[in-house]
Amino acid sequence: VPIRLSGGLYLAKQWTAIAQFSTVKLDNPYYEGDEMFFDLNLGVQWRFIYEKVFDPYLYAAIGGASVKSDFNFAYSGGLGFNIWFTRSFGFYAEVAYQGLMPGQDPKEYDFDMYGDPDNSWDGEYSVNDNLNYSFGFRICPGKEADTDEDGIPDRDDECPDVWGIEEFNGCPDT
Repeated sequence: VPIRLSGGLYLAKQWTAIAQFSTVKLDNPYYEGDEMFFDLNLGVQWRFIYEKVFDPYLYAAIGGASVKSDFNFAYSGGLGFNIWFTRSFGFYAEVAYQGLMPGQDPKEYDFDMYGDPDNSWDGEYSVNDNLNYSFGFRICPGKEADTDEDGIPDRDDECPDVWGIEEFNGCPDT
C-alpha cells in the first residue's frame, strides 16, 4: 500500500509551502525480498483559482528519491485540485512529473530472475524521470489564516491585506 504524508504552511492567499513524504513497497513477482521506494520533497503550491469548494493548484518542489539505499536529488512539478467538503476536510487528486537534478547518475538495479520461466521481465528498473499520480483526503487542522486580523478568514476576505468589515466581505467601508 502506498503511503503519502504531506503538510503545508500558509504563506499568502494563494501560496503555501509544502513538505511531502511518500513510500511504497516495490512489488516484483520475480524478486525474493522487499525493496522500498522513498521520496521526500519541499516546495511551494500556487492556487491559481482560489475558491471555497474547487481549489486547483500548480506546485514545484525539490527533494529526492531513494531505492536500495541509493539517493538521487530530484525536482518535481505538477497540477492538482482540492474539493473541499468543509473548511478543513476535502478530497485531492494530483499528477506530477519528477526528474533527476542535472549531474545525477540514473541508477539501474538488476533483480534475480527466480520464478520467471519465460524470461518475460528483463529484471531491471531505474530511478530517473517519472510521472506519478496521487489522490486522497486532506485534513487541515487549526485556525484559518486571517492576514489583516479583521476576523474574516482570508479564504472569504475580498481584501485580505486591508482591515475591513463583514458587511463588505472584509473590505473597508469607503
